[in-house]
Amino acid sequence: MATKQDDFKYEVINELGVITERSNGWCKEFNRVSWSGGESKYDVRDWGVTDGRWAKA
Repeated sequence: MATKQDDFKYEVINELGVITERSNGWCKEFNRVSWSGGESKYDVRDWGVTDGRWAKA
């Protein structure tokens, strides 16, 4: 799934696991992500469950 947020393009290559889940609908996840078409990297980040938004952990 390629998505754009604030001029950044990213694609989640592998969803490797959920670390924590919060009652507000956000989860801290461990994924492999490609940023702006670059080589994928391991990434730990908060993700909004309903809208695909993200925040850096």
